[in-house]
Amino acid sequence: MNSATETKVQYILKKCAEKGVNDLFVEEMLDKQDGLEDFEYVVIYNQRGDVATVSEDTSLLEPARYIPKWTKETKAWAKAEGFSKEQIKNQDLIREAPPKEIANFFATPPLISV
Repeated sequence: MNSATETKVQYILKKCAEKGVNDLFVEEMLDKQDGLEDFEYVVIYNQRGDVATVSEDTSLLEPARYIPKWTKETKAWAKAEGFSKEQIKNQDLIREAPPKEIANFFATPPLISV
């Protein structure tokens, strides 16, 4: 893992551990495609199914879908959070997020339990 990716991942894990969250899973990934530069990234996830993907250049957060069908209130929340009409239509919560936000997300209990 390159140092920039490792620094981000260690930051997330450290901040979560400080808040007592130590049940995260971490997997290093390497995507190799012919003719393209190898893409190295790390996937961090929890038992609820929340996922963060961290690489040297970006970090993405995908909260698990806690409700099977979005209500009007859920759609209004997503709109207020800045998700596009297309994301809301597809019930897609993937978005870019800095490591600090990812750490806070994983360290905060869900509003809706499964």
